[in-house]
Amino acid sequence: LRFRLLYRRFQDDWFNKYRWNLFKPLTDQDAHHADTIHIPVTNDLNEFDTQILSLTKLLIDSLNDVELKSAIKESLPENTKSISKLELFLKQEQVMDCDSHIDFLRKLQKIRSKSSAHRKSSDYEKEMIKLDIDINYPSIGFAKILDNAIKFLNDLRDHFISKSR
Repeated sequence: LRFRLLYRRFQDDWFNKYRWNLFKPLTDQDAHHADTIHIPVTNDLNEFDTQILSLTKLLIDSLNDVELKSAIKESLPENTKSISKLELFLKQEQVMDCDSHIDFLRKLQKIRSKSSAHRKSSDYEKEMIKLDIDINYPSIGFAKILDNAIKFLNDLRDHFISKSR
């Protein structure tokens, strides 16, 4: 619930201050991802995968590429991906802990790719270890992931919204 509330509040505050969305609003078909994100109640990997997919849609797939690109002062190669655009933007704006936030997003993207989006392989367990997730207790692991997501949003809030810019 903390994440859901923070995400919505961050979205509103960012838009009110900058008149563009850092994370594009979800379509009606995807709105349930914001409404149903939670720490899994069991250690079922299916529920973990579903939550990873939802969090990835909210924090990575929804990054506003067009606005990020226009906010970045340097020119970008055509094939620059969303997370890399965010990284350049955060570095340009001198956001503290930028590298750890970008590392978190890349690991989240990787675990989504290795779990929810594709067939699981031996790389899946390696990625779970990188995220400090015990494959036998994915609900505890997802709680850690949500804590990282909350820290990410709070740090963005502190840097861009709370302080006078």
